Amino acid sequence: MKILTMERISMYKPSISASDLKNWYFCPRLIYWRRVFRAPWVSGKVVKIGRKGEDLSWLPRIARFRNCDVKRNVCLRSRKYELVGCIDALITCGRETYPLELKRGSYIRGHDVQLGAYALLIEDAFQTEVRLGFLYYPRKVLQEVKINHMLRKKVIWTINKVRDIIDSGKMPQPTKEKWKCLVCDHSSYCRGV
Repeated sequence: MKILTMERISMYKPSISASDLKNWYFCPRLIYWRRVFRAPWVSGKVVKIGRKGEDLSWLPRIARFRNCDVKRNVCLRSRKYELVGCIDALITCGRETYPLELKRGSYIRGHDVQLGAYALLIEDAFQTEVRLGFLYYPRKVLQEVKINHMLRKKVIWTINKVRDIIDSGKMPQPTKEKWKCLVCDHSSYCRGV
C-alpha cells in the first residue's frame, strides 16, 4: 500500500471511491450518471469540492490532538476493497490514527460511511486498527464517529451496492427525497427518465 497524490488517484478508475459511497446515499442514480454514463460535473451543486484548503491551525488547541501529527489530503488505495479515497486530514496521535473529513453544511446520510471507508483505507495501508474518525462541520462542530464492526459492514455493503450499479450498467431508482433533485447536477436529464 502506498500513499498517492490526488492526481495519481484518478489513474485507478475501476476502483470505487469513498465519495462514491457517500453519493450512493444521496441518490443511487449519481453513481449511474457519473460512473456508468460518465456525465460531466455540471456546476458542482450537489457535492461541492469540499473544504480542502481550510486552515486547520485550530486542531492542536483541542486537548485530544495537542501532540498529534496532521497530514492534509492523504490519498490511499486498497486492492483488498478495490477502494480509493483522499482523506482531508490524517491525524496520528501515538499509536492511534484518525481520519478527519471536512464537510460543508450539516450531516447528510452517508457521511459516516465515507469516513468508515477512509478507516478501511488507513487500516489496509498502515496495518493498524482505526477506532475513531471525525467529521468537521462549519462553525467548528467536530463530530466523533465510532469506527465499529457495524460501520465496517455498512461500508462493505455499500461498496457492493455501488459495484452492482457499475457492473450491471442499469439505472437504479431515484431517491425518494425530492428536495435532492432540486440541487442535483443531473436533474435536467434525469427527471424524465
